[in-house]
Amino acid sequence: MTIISGISLNNALGFSFDGVHSSTYDIYLAKSPFNLLPDLINYFETIPGKPGLLDYGSDYKQRDIVLDCMVLAKNEQDLKRKSREIAAWLDPAKGLKRLILDTEPNKFYLARVTKGILVEQIAKQGRFEVTMTAPDPYAYALDDEIYTYTKTGSYNFERNGTAISYPKIEIKGTNTKDKGKISITLNNKTIGYKGDLESAETLVIDSDMLTAYRIVNGQKVSAINDIESVDFPITRPGQNDVTIAMEGEAVITEVKIYSRTRWI
Repeated sequence: MTIISGISLNNALGFSFDGVHSSTYDIYLAKSPFNLLPDLINYFETIPGKPGLLDYGSDYKQRDIVLDCMVLAKNEQDLKRKSREIAAWLDPAKGLKRLILDTEPNKFYLARVTKGILVEQIAKQGRFEVTMTAPDPYAYALDDEIYTYTKTGSYNFERNGTAISYPKIEIKGTNTKDKGKISITLNNKTIGYKGDLESAETLVIDSDMLTAYRIVNGQKVSAINDIESVDFPITRPGQNDVTIAMEGEAVITEVKIYSRTRWI
């Protein structure tokens, strides 16, 4: 029986990157440490003649995820062959890809390798450390929480996660510019839209990208000049309140809220 750090191979943990699980290359985690919080940027200011500092808060930096890995091989030649395949799999030139840890299979980070990797050969095995960096330090739900409404009115929904998030809202319906208005209020922040909307189109409000656009024949057409506010809504852990309204010639047939649930 093969043992990885005191655990049988059948119970050994790994990770998925870019849709491929580490076990594909006979890679398993020797250790699975994690940082409770990413590093911080602290905003302090000194005032002459005043002891201490003024605290203007903080922001999170990127999240660095260090994976201590073991790769199983038949011999040195097999280890070298697998190392080449692993290098291609983890190639940072691919850009940010989904990283899913077996310890939290329902969450993902968008990350890439940010340090060189040195493989140490131990008997027939190789041991190495992979440093992945997620510029966005939050973990996101692998299956996002999506809420769909087909009528105007006031609703609420319960969201998982531990941090606020910036949702994407998709709206289907019809409207004629300046003859009607579609309004979505989410947690006391209202976005009103007075532009054109055809039944075959979709209006998208994207709080993360701070933009609005229509999808017309598969193409994005800016709608930012037709919304009344750029104070984009958020979702939060726990209860969220949403109100859907229409005025004049506007008709709403469907509203979808993609929560983009996340954890710090």
